[in-house]
Amino acid sequence: MAIDSGKAGEQSLRFISEDALLVEYGDTLDDSVHQKVRAMDTALRRSRIASRIETVPTFRSLLVKFDPFLLTPSTLLALVESLDASQVELEPGSWRVPVCMRGEHAEDLDQVSGLLECTPAELQERILNSTFKLYMYGFAPGFAYLGGLDPRLAVPRRATPRKPMPPGSLMIAGGLASLASVSMPTGWYVIGRTPVHMFSLQRTQLVPFSVGDTLDFYAVTPGEFARLEAAGERAGMKRGEG
Repeated sequence: MAIDSGKAGEQSLRFISEDALLVEYGDTLDDSVHQKVRAMDTALRRSRIASRIETVPTFRSLLVKFDPFLLTPSTLLALVESLDASQVELEPGSWRVPVCMRGEHAEDLDQVSGLLECTPAELQERILNSTFKLYMYGFAPGFAYLGGLDPRLAVPRRATPRKPMPPGSLMIAGGLASLASVSMPTGWYVIGRTPVHMFSLQRTQLVPFSVGDTLDFYAVTPGEFARLEAAGERAGMKRGEG
């Protein structure tokens, strides 16, 4: 059921199940839209009902899961409508993340370079000179969707999936980049790999980055990759300058 939020079309609210409210902002993949998603997410997590809800931010919407026995739909709806998320100050993290873009860690690098009519070195340079933004996790636990890919590196997804890639693969397709958390077949192209574990049940924070964080990749050799991978789940991650 769609519900008019009463905020000049800035957001639309609809219950998609008896225990889930979807807050939508626009229908485009736009950074200004995503800012509104993150602002509402932050406002709700700071609100008096924070302990009774779970939020899942995406490119253009926010899913709010709740227990209707602990929080009535009408109470949740009234709170969301009353929040002025425009006043929320966002404080994204900034990270430098190791990536190996050589040999077996970059299985599709040569193929992508051929599709883009550039050299592998040029492709690597464009990746390393870009700042990426983590827009959402989805598809699999810890699978990160990244914006900020150089437009010159836009390639369509494969017509058929490639063989399973390893966890930590840095991939591109459809104008986006992604970091894989588990091995699986994929239509994305693998151009590198990070030793950072993208999902772990052994951490209090299951994923290493928060939605809205920015990531700058820095190159490591295969030997450095192996050393970092053996060192721990977050080895090689460095705080960026913001």
